Amino acid sequence: MTVLIERDSIDKSASIIWLGGDIDLYVAPELKDLIFEAIRAGNTDLVVDLSAVTFIDSTALGVMVQARKRLEPEGGSIRVACPSTAIVEIFEMVGLDRVVPMHESVEDAVMAIRLRRGSAENKPATRSGTRRWLRVLNERGHPV
Repeated sequence: MTVLIERDSIDKSASIIWLGGDIDLYVAPELKDLIFEAIRAGNTDLVVDLSAVTFIDSTALGVMVQARKRLEPEGGSIRVACPSTAIVEIFEMVGLDRVVPMHESVEDAVMAIRLRRGSAENKPATRSGTRRWLRVLNERGHPV
């Protein structure tokens, strides 16, 4: 299974982390590096897109908890976009859905960030980013 991890900016203080494949013990260090690189670059809000994830383990969930602990004191957040019922159930099983906001799409997560910030305009760049990401997944043979 191919694992894909990329980051794309929403604006100067927010990014989307795009994930695909099995996110497990072997991939978690790369995920942690990417998330904390984004935080060090000044991102206070992160959206983690799990729409192309087929499996996620507790190590990767722990990375998200660490990110939340780092972002919250600065008024930031980490949000998850995930339409997959199976992945959402994993978050619910461990209670992570109560501390990390879950959204059905990247667009919903970005809108929640903008509403929290007091800026509710919906910029289409996120939708084009989603289309680009899905195209990359398809080109690499990942079923979406």
